Order: sequence, then structure tokens, then C-alpha cells
Amino acid sequence: MKAIIKTAAVSLFALMSASAFAASTTDVTVDGASQTQSGSRNEQNMDVGNSKASTFSGAHTHVKARNLSQRQQGSRNKQTMEIGNAEAGTFSGATSNVKADNVSQRQNGSRNEQKLRIGNAKGSTFQSATSNVVANNISQTQSGSRNKQGMNLGNAE
Repeated sequence: MKAIIKTAAVSLFALMSASAFAASTTDVTVDGASQTQSGSRNEQNMDVGNSKASTFSGAHTHVKARNLSQRQQGSRNKQTMEIGNAEAGTFSGATSNVKADNVSQRQNGSRNEQKLRIGNAKGSTFQSATSNVVANNISQTQSGSRNKQGMNLGNAE
């Protein structure tokens, strides 16, 4: 009985260690994705090729994205689009290589909010982050009152 418990404990430790030390890598090619909403108090989220590392290993992201769009009409709506962002674990770095073409967010109405993040790399406590981004025809458009926009392209923290 002790041997079975010991084996189970070792297997559990190995499983936890594998998830703590395993790297997360994403290679994505997307050509054409869209979201459309009308009305009020709606929310859109589009995440394409983002990677987040575990404790001891890096996050690597290589993304080619074309023709991505979000459209909303109404009031108090939110749009968030995240493309090819990498976040490192505690002890290792993050890499993000992104090529983005024809990416747009459009909102009509009041008190709307847009966030667009493309190719941002966030380092860990002990290592740096790298980001290489080529972006063409990236746009955010809003009409109405009391709206907010935020765009982050190719930042390394």
C-alpha cells in the first residue's frame, strides 16, 4: 500500500512539474475574422495567438493576422482585441513576432470603450521581453460622446 501511495505522489509531482516547466508556444495564421453587435451594454473580445508562460519557461508567439474587425452600434459597449501578445513566467522571457494587416475596430454611440493590443511582450521578474511587429492599416473609429480608445502596438515591458 505504501508503494502505491509513493508512486501516486511521485506521479503527481511529475505532472505538476511538467506543467510548471513546460513552454507555451503559439503559431497562428488568421485571414478573416469579424464580430458585429448592435444594442446597448454589449461586450466583444477577440483573442488571437496570445501566449502566457508558466513559472519557469518562456512564452513564444508567432502570428500572421489579416482582415480582423469588430463593429458595434449602441451605447455603453466594450470591444477588446488582443493579437500576438506574450507574457513571461516568473523566471523567463517572452517573445512576440507579429505581422498584422487590415485590423479595425469601429463603434457608433455614446459611452463606448475600445482596446486594441497587438504584439506586446511582457517580461518576467528576472528576464527581458522581445517584440517584433509589422502592422499595416490598423484603425480605431468611434462616433458619439464620452467614448474611450486605447491602442498598444509592439511594446516591450
